[in-house]
Amino acid sequence: MFSVLPLTRFARRVVLCGVVVATLGLLAGRAHAASGDRVPFLKQHCFDCHNQETKEGGLDLTSLRADLSDVAIHARWVRVHDRVARGEMPPRDSNQPSAAARAAYLNALGKSLTSASAAQASTVLRRLNRLEYENTLRDLLGIRTELQSLLPEDGKAHGFDNVGEALDMSSVQLQRYLEAAGRALDDAIRRGPQPQRATKTYRFDDGKNGDNVGKHWHRTHEGAVVFFNDGGFPKISLDSFRAPHEGTYRIQLDASAYQTDRPITFAVYAGQFGRNAESRLVGHYQARAAGASPIELETDLYRGESLRLVRADWEATSPNSGATVPLATRGRDWP
Repeated sequence: MFSVLPLTRFARRVVLCGVVVATLGLLAGRAHAASGDRVPFLKQHCFDCHNQETKEGGLDLTSLRADLSDVAIHARWVRVHDRVARGEMPPRDSNQPSAAARAAYLNALGKSLTSASAAQASTVLRRLNRLEYENTLRDLLGIRTELQSLLPEDGKAHGFDNVGEALDMSSVQLQRYLEAAGRALDDAIRRGPQPQRATKTYRFDDGKNGDNVGKHWHRTHEGAVVFFNDGGFPKISLDSFRAPHEGTYRIQLDASAYQTDRPITFAVYAGQFGRNAESRLVGHYQARAAGASPIELETDLYRGESLRLVRADWEATSPNSGATVPLATRGRDWP
């Protein structure tokens, strides 16, 4: 048995919602790989073989630029660093730098390369895409308004629509985002009289579900309906209830375990439950021994939606065992 109370969902919180558009420009000074105290090391050990005339290995260090913000130049200096670190430069048949001189050069060059690499790998500050923006406003304002259709299509990069380099912001997009925010605020702040509140009681054996009593379900002398539904048939749906209006509903379910001391875990779903209709999980709950307090839950429902129970207590009964752990709902003691 369910007792259902519709609430106004729009007076629960006041949220200031705005759209902030920011552009992040990363300003990084050029890191020089062949400047300062590193030049003497190159002149003494490298320039003889790697100059404009010889260019051994196709490398001219005398003309190689030192701007590490350039990806290609950065890669060339990484190669130089690694070959010096492995002892391949200078060649073994040439005069070798001291261990201290080699270490000092590698330390200085390594710091420059690391700093430049970190600057190139910085995350791009981006705006929210359509889906993220809709979900954010829904969470902030407690609404269920569909906003994606109001916003322009998002750009994609590498097959994804949440990559900063593809999510630019035009004046048209900014205007649409502001309009979507206004629509969300209008739905969150309802003008006019407060919706009427009413408390009603519904039973699972009302309506066409009454045909299942005596066939698949059992009604006790106390009026409780006991569900036996191995394999998921028949569905435990509250067919006599349909949400009359979109809104938030507070529900009390009077349910208990039947002929067992173990609690029974079950899930509650909301939806239309027609063919090809989508449903969503409200939550998981436990029915305990008879006499326990009613289970209370709160959920948003669209107009015409109902509720369905699905047993989820696989520890108490195996789907292949043929055993049944029944669930009982009662209609007594409720208006």
